[in-house]
Amino acid sequence: MTNIRSAFVSGTGTFVDSLTSVTVTDTRVRSVNCVGTGIVVITGTSSDPFGNTNGGRIKFQVNGSNYQDFADNGIRMAGKVIVSAATTISTTIYYG
Repeated sequence: MTNIRSAFVSGTGTFVDSLTSVTVTDTRVRSVNCVGTGIVVITGTSSDPFGNTNGGRIKFQVNGSNYQDFADNGIRMAGKVIVSAATTISTTIYYG
């Protein structure tokens, strides 16, 4: 059992928890909701002591409103979770 939380970004930036205002790091993204038009890239990457990159990447096209659900355990993100998107796109992730 897990507690699902949410975080929001408009355009490009680092996800910050909607309730606690803490930067979202080292988690699993369970679902994504986007509104706008363009390409959305969500990444959560960090490097281990050996220089290897760990984490995940989610990339998709949005046109209007788009909801992506990642069943089971979600997509693992290591380090800070950030989004790269046009300034007209609003992105909400549900994580935990």
